[in-house]
Parts: sequence; C-alpha cells; structure tokens
Amino acid sequence: RLENITKIYNEKVDDTKALDDVSLKIEDGEFISVMGASGSGKSTLLKIIGCMDTPTAGKYFLDDTEVTAASRSQVHKLRKEKIGYVFQHFALMDYYTAYENIELPLLAANVKRKERKRIILKQMEHLGILSERNKLPGKMSGGQQQRVA
Repeated sequence: RLENITKIYNEKVDDTKALDDVSLKIEDGEFISVMGASGSGKSTLLKIIGCMDTPTAGKYFLDDTEVTAASRSQVHKLRKEKIGYVFQHFALMDYYTAYENIELPLLAANVKRKERKRIILKQMEHLGILSERNKLPGKMSGGQQQRVA
C-alpha cells in the first residue's frame, strides 16, 4: 500500500518530481500493470515498491510493515524474503551521452560524421528522445534508455 508517495530527484538543483502524491493499494494475489509515457515515473514507482529506493515523502507498507519507517536491516530482510525483481538493462555505455551511445555502432560501421549526425538526429526525433541527446543513461528513464539502445 502506498500512501501519498512523492519522489523528488536533485532536490537542491532542479526539483525533478518523479512521483507526486501517489496512492495505490495492491491486494494479495492481485496482478497489476504499470503504464505511462516515458519519464512519467514508472521505474521510480517500481524501485520504491521493490525497496530499492525510498520516497521523499509518503508511506509505503509491505504486508503489515511500514517500509518507510523500517531500518536498513529490516528493509533488506523484506526485500530478501518478499520481493523478486527482474532488472532492465540495455548495455549502454554509462559515461557516454544518449547521442554518443547511438553513434557507437555507426562509428564501427565507418559511417561519415555528417551522415552519422543525420541518422542519429532523425532516429532520436522518431523515437521521441531528441531532448535526451546530451543526457547520460543514469539520468534517463528506463523507457528512454530502451529507445536509445
């Protein structure tokens, strides 16, 4: 059960609000889907539910335990006993921007610089990630990383 969950990244810099006052109750045995636009907070929500991240505000209960008030060792035990997680990884180079990650196979194929730029910008626009071109993978949502890959 999530009660009024808010998650803010870069609080001291630009207050990127990934989740804003989200409440959700998942019943025992219930299956749910989390859908939304890229950058809408899906991965952040799943990381909080999976006890891999903590909210900036609000309460999270797993069974009868308030995870947001639990100690690190209690959270570790909960995660170990109650949570299974399949990670999303797209083999992107962590220290290369989205643009540079897309450029790598074109470099390997000896595509000339002007043509590489044309191809990359066209594809980024087509995939809706043109505004992410100078971001590192760690600063992008999972969906954005997937489209870069």
